[in-house]
Amino acid sequence: MLDGKRSFFRSDCTDTELSTRCAAMDVHPSGPLWGRGESPAIGEALEVEAGITASERTLCALLEAQGLEHERHSLRLPVRSLAWSIDGDVLTLSFELPRGAFATSVLHEIVRDAWLDVE
Repeated sequence: MLDGKRSFFRSDCTDTELSTRCAAMDVHPSGPLWGRGESPAIGEALEVEAGITASERTLCALLEAQGLEHERHSLRLPVRSLAWSIDGDVLTLSFELPRGAFATSVLHEIVRDAWLDVE
């Protein structure tokens, strides 16, 4: 998917240009948001998606019955302009996310393992 857009393109091979664009956060791998219609995935990506959806037929059927159309969603979330400060026991974070992203997802990843080493 193109960064900041809902547009995507298909590629059945990874070349230097695609790797460079991916590293620069210009493009992102995508995954399905299940609904009616064919997946635009090809090759190995289509095989992986088909295997997953085959094991979740009830959920897929429910989403289709509710009228959802097949869409794609970025599998990476670029977090930009991250800034933080600590004042005593208060952590203040600020960051920018693309449209459709949730700050709670970012916060979950930040604190997910925060208490593992605490006794």
